[in-house]
Amino acid sequence: MKKILVILPICSIALSFMPGTKIKKGLQALSEYDYFKAKNIFYREMKKSSVVAAYGLATIYYRSDNPFHNLDSAAKFINISMQGIKSQGSKSKFVTNALVSDSLILSLNDSICNFGFKKLMKAISPEKSEKYLMDFTYSRYRIRVLNLRDSLVFEKLIQSPDVKSITSFIEKYPQTQLRNKAFSLLYFTLYKEITASGKDTAYERYINLYPAGKFAETARMQLLKLYEKEKKTKGIYALIRRFNNKNNMSVAWNTLLSMETRNHSPEELENFFKNYPDYPLRDEMLNDFKTWRLQLLLIRNNELFGFCDSSGQIKIKPEYQEADNFKEGYALVMKNDLYGYINKSGKVKIDFKYPEAGSFNHNVAIVQKNKSWYVIDQNNRILTDVYDDISEFSNGLAVVKKGGLFGAIDLNGKEIISSEFESLGDFSEGKSSFLKNGKYGFIDLQGFPLIPPLFDWVEDFKLGRCRVKVNNKYGVIDTIGDYIIKPDFDLIEQSRQGVYVVVKNNYYGFMDSTGCFLSEVKYNYDPSFKAASLSDGTWMTLRSDKSKILQDRNGFSCFESEEPSELSLPINGYVKVSRKNRWDLYSLRLQKFVKKKMQGISCDGRYWYFFDGKFLKVCDLVQLKEVLQTEMEDAISYLNYGWITQSQDGYGFMDEQGKEVLNPVYEKIQPSDFRGILSIEKDGKAAYFNLRTKVFIWKEMGFN
Repeated sequence: MKKILVILPICSIALSFMPGTKIKKGLQALSEYDYFKAKNIFYREMKKSSVVAAYGLATIYYRSDNPFHNLDSAAKFINISMQGIKSQGSKSKFVTNALVSDSLILSLNDSICNFGFKKLMKAISPEKSEKYLMDFTYSRYRIRVLNLRDSLVFEKLIQSPDVKSITSFIEKYPQTQLRNKAFSLLYFTLYKEITASGKDTAYERYINLYPAGKFAETARMQLLKLYEKEKKTKGIYALIRRFNNKNNMSVAWNTLLSMETRNHSPEELENFFKNYPDYPLRDEMLNDFKTWRLQLLLIRNNELFGFCDSSGQIKIKPEYQEADNFKEGYALVMKNDLYGYINKSGKVKIDFKYPEAGSFNHNVAIVQKNKSWYVIDQNNRILTDVYDDISEFSNGLAVVKKGGLFGAIDLNGKEIISSEFESLGDFSEGKSSFLKNGKYGFIDLQGFPLIPPLFDWVEDFKLGRCRVKVNNKYGVIDTIGDYIIKPDFDLIEQSRQGVYVVVKNNYYGFMDSTGCFLSEVKYNYDPSFKAASLSDGTWMTLRSDKSKILQDRNGFSCFESEEPSELSLPINGYVKVSRKNRWDLYSLRLQKFVKKKMQGISCDGRYWYFFDGKFLKVCDLVQLKEVLQTEMEDAISYLNYGWITQSQDGYGFMDEQGKEVLNPVYEKIQPSDFRGILSIEKDGKAAYFNLRTKVFIWKEMGFN
């Protein structure tokens, strides 16, 4: 009512200036809320005084205190009024310096458009957005609605994109802010459609059709992988000359070189140079070839690192503060608190100038300098822009951070996904999780949304499935975001070969990756349980207060034991059962116990180990045929050429005949990167031991 009282005095003053008597009467009736009379007058005056009459009608239809309230009609008439003041400007007879000023019309237009916008946002759709744009011609929300409409259409489009639909979108909305993204999706979809078969002929066809296309290099790299798999050296050689990117060309040359010189013999290298005279690194390769077959082991003396060969001879003296093993011919090393790279000859290939750096992978390395990260190739060429952070490459992409936002680059350093996300996960199965407004969704390798941000927590996709969390409940979705297992559970453990442990109200059961129950959810759950102990994807352990049951995926119960202290999942058809600190072994095939009252039973995936209190017997995995008997009481595990043994004093080694080779006194014994050589530690010092010759080939100073 306050608003009305303010308007009425203005109306009474202004009416004296209005030359149109009928318009006066209409405005007077409007000010007195006589909507029937005002409406009739304004309709009759539309031809003579369209701007003011339309304004009056728009006011009537906009107001909700009368039976004529109708938003569509309000929009229709305010558009007429707005069109009038836009075309007549200050020449409008009844507008300028009158009651119905331009500002009043503009204000009413804003009110009507704002009301329509709020209504639209309650249930927005592309169709309703189109209607809003048609009805509210002079809305200040037009650009926003245009963008919202385009986003809605585009989001629907990317769920199942095809070239025809994307082309139609670009033609229908030529001014869209998503134009660049639409073209990117078009090029990507075109690439996917042509190469859908995954055959080399499909990639060759794409390259021939679009030799300079956005995904031409991607097609060439995929073709390289196929040629390598199919051992088509001629195809790789022909492909090399078609690469535009130097790093990709280098990868192709390295692939061809490794295929043609598998034995690293001088004859193979000579033939390689003869068959491929345009190989660009001939001189460098001749120098490096001598070290190709050289196995180098990382060594340490006086807290400095170097390398020795398999005989223990030092090839690169220990002079580096840190060092990694050689990868792709280069080792990452540190000197004077800065990282650089050396080759197997010990020659510095990339100088020491990086405070942080990683080893080479796919011919590129991630380095940091001046608090910025970027990617370099083996010639120390910078391939990328600088970033605040760069993750390891996964699925051919690395997540990057810039200005607090995340994107992704490819192995060539090209930014495939612009830095516009609050968070990005590593890529797995062609997808990455992203964070938006506190919720997680998924994008594809080109940055296009696949699954909208609906979840409070997500994991990486594995075998086309992903665990998610919504409102503190867990579920499982598929690759398009549909629920395979609805979010009804307090916990869902990571799957084991497609079997999920689901927990609700402290009871657990099992479901498969199609969402089918494999058991009831009625078994006592203990948070200390490990999912791997409950199911291996083939068998499931059902625990209750009185018994433990072993069941397969088809619901068949093959073993039941009353209150054992432990019941293991089957290993090659055998089940370990503990009773009163003694172990029994049950055969599912024979349906009987084949070993009883053992003090210990273990399996390393290759042998069974049975300790009866006096002897440790080693048996084969299938028939339980004894292959070794020893008085060793503690655990052992098989390694090539024998067994690593463990006692209270430490680790040792025993050969395949049961003869002790190394006394069990070492802190750590594990295989090195080279077959037949053990890496050993004692009192913080390291050594290498050759299993063939049964001698230490190298010892760190102070190792005893």
